[in-house]
Amino acid sequence: MSLAKLSKVAIVLLFSPPTGGKPLTQPFDVWIFLYILVMLGFWAWTYTMAAVTWFALYPEIWEGVKDRSEVVMYRQIFAIIGGALAVAAFPILVANLSKTEGDFTGWILAAAILGTVFAGAYLFSLVGIKERKEFVVDKSLSMGSSIAVTFKNKTLRTYVIMDLMTWCMTGWLSATMPFFATECLGIKETDAFMLMAPSMLGILAFFMVWRKIYIRFGPKISLAAATIGFTLAFIPCLFVQTVLQGALWALAVGATMSGILLSREIMMGDVVDEDEIKTGLRREGSYFGAFGAIEKISFLIIPMSIATIFQFVGYGSPNPNHELINAF
Repeated sequence: MSLAKLSKVAIVLLFSPPTGGKPLTQPFDVWIFLYILVMLGFWAWTYTMAAVTWFALYPEIWEGVKDRSEVVMYRQIFAIIGGALAVAAFPILVANLSKTEGDFTGWILAAAILGTVFAGAYLFSLVGIKERKEFVVDKSLSMGSSIAVTFKNKTLRTYVIMDLMTWCMTGWLSATMPFFATECLGIKETDAFMLMAPSMLGILAFFMVWRKIYIRFGPKISLAAATIGFTLAFIPCLFVQTVLQGALWALAVGATMSGILLSREIMMGDVVDEDEIKTGLRREGSYFGAFGAIEKISFLIIPMSIATIFQFVGYGSPNPNHELINAF
């Protein structure tokens, strides 16, 4: 069984808790909680094994900057479109299946469909892809030695800090967009797509521009320019009052975000190339595993930092008296 198919099974099991075919109605059940915890870990484990090996093919198959930048651009475009379709289609799929099959079965069938699409997309993308022979014969290091050697690389340590911060930047935007839509523009949280859609459009429209900038000026200038632009693009949100103004602001944010998304992924291949020069081994799997592990720390930083800031300014308190929230 391939890793992609195993991950599909994990998704179905995650949405199939042992509740006797009935929706969970109790507020807390320790056994169901443990089941979900184990299945979530099982899914994350299988997904990581599939994703790391898939992503690691990128610097191995394409070596030049032009080729890598083009591949990253296409991958990001399809990822954004696919993500948007998943967010929009999955709730509709669950709702329709639940009407005809019941809530419990509806979720299981929706998970099965999601897993099939997920596994099928991975397997289809591998058609015609072959690992280069010179890299297949490389001798692998033990897990402990591989981790030690990987994190001794100064370039990797520098890169993963930058990578983590960019993940936090884009994650903060996604997490706070509904808050901005409801509290600043006065629209419903379900209508936040009116800001998310222009942001995605800006990302898609400016990929080609940032690709040319990257090819001409290199990684440092491209990433620095995109990061500075992304930061400056948030200044207008202090003055946005209408949905139209918010959409234009989101478009500008997306235009700069595309440079960050493009630059950081191309740079992953550069880190792998440098390691090969130093060690004589091609260890893209170890490096992409390290990238993925460090990136996941953003899942802790983003919610904790947002919760801390909201608590500091008094947002959500029944009688907010803090000066900042009053000024806001």
